[in-house]
Amino acid sequence: MKLADKQFEHGPFDLQDRKSILTMTSKDISETIQSSVLSNSSQVAFIVRELMDGLNRWLESNPADSKEKDDYIGAIQLLIRELRGCHITNGEMTGLFYRPLDEFKSEISELSDERRKEAKNLYDSIWNHGNITRLISSGDINDHAKITELNIENMELVAGMYLGNPWMKSKTLEWILIDALLFAETVEFAKVANDVPTQKFFNILGRSVWETVKFAFSEGIALAITAFVSSIIDSTQGTTFWIAFATITTIRWLRPMRFEQIKAKAKNRILLFKMIRAYESKMKSYSFNPRLLRELLYDLEKKGAVYSPWVYHLLDRIIAR
Repeated sequence: MKLADKQFEHGPFDLQDRKSILTMTSKDISETIQSSVLSNSSQVAFIVRELMDGLNRWLESNPADSKEKDDYIGAIQLLIRELRGCHITNGEMTGLFYRPLDEFKSEISELSDERRKEAKNLYDSIWNHGNITRLISSGDINDHAKITELNIENMELVAGMYLGNPWMKSKTLEWILIDALLFAETVEFAKVANDVPTQKFFNILGRSVWETVKFAFSEGIALAITAFVSSIIDSTQGTTFWIAFATITTIRWLRPMRFEQIKAKAKNRILLFKMIRAYESKMKSYSFNPRLLRELLYDLEKKGAVYSPWVYHLLDRIIAR
């Protein structure tokens, strides 16, 4: 008979009966881990163990929960499946990490020794802390093949699944999601930190009426002075006059543009340095300070950085515990 078909409405005895049925045993935890990973000492095994321990505590404090034990275990296994799907793969490894353990073992048997070893490692290990400073100093920041990243959309999906189940608790998983999302956003900013789009010095879009009037007046005076200087060079206003006029005007316009580009590039590099420092100093271990990190990221966003909102959702949950 399914648990859902049983009635637990007749006092403490029945409630305790349900609690004993739902509580995870060491055998449940061991079997779930063994059916999910290649190695019991791997990163994924550690996540499963934390999730099962968290589930146990949840069931102990919520014995009247209407779900069955298998429903919870199934949710954990689905989460792990989607977590493995965060790996960016191609070719013969496409879709491989979505496979259950038995199917995965069968499929990797057809791979080369090197690819099989790589697949096994990725199946049991999701993420390691990155070194963005090294990527930049070595010039590998723009070499996709030399950057280990996870799929951002998949990571945010996993974050949503995790946060949508209040009984799920895994410090390892929280660290992986936050660290990998911060790494991805920082690397993307590093790739474009030196690319500042050309801005037209004479662009009046976004100016107030008074600013537009002042700009037009000052530009009119500047053009008049340029014309006067050009007429000294060629009083007949012939070809030489217009060459001089165009040259002076171009130089006058381009110099501020170049200054703005340099200033914007310097601003980006300072912001990038702060983003890298925030990532590499605050996320080195699982025991990071969530409140301090949240405040730091919020301050960086005010300066122009962009982070996934799921980072903040995850930090808020950690802080609330």
